[in-house]
Amino acid sequence: MLHPAERREIHAAPPSLRPAVFARLWARKEAYPKGLGTGVGRGPDLGFLGNPAPGAPARPPGRTVKDIPVGPEHAAALALSRPPAGGPELAVHCHFLGSLGRNSA
Repeated sequence: MLHPAERREIHAAPPSLRPAVFARLWARKEAYPKGLGTGVGRGPDLGFLGNPAPGAPARPPGRTVKDIPVGPEHAAALALSRPPAGGPELAVHCHFLGSLGRNSA
């Protein structure tokens, strides 16, 4: 369900870090279409939201998607866009993903 380059990014990570890499990617994948106004019905394989790196595809233009530091057991992302002239100054959309699999007990 992810962009092919994002799948490669997950598989390139050490196995112990793959759940965290996936969670960060998925939080971005949820924040971005909400910022577009399309919601999560938009295909998650559309548009690359992985980490910028040499040879990686470009991220979609006109948007900024950033990870939000929320501690080691959670992943969150922020999607920012500039609305058309005459609109509000800035649109901010956040999505928080639950635990990354660590027990808090």
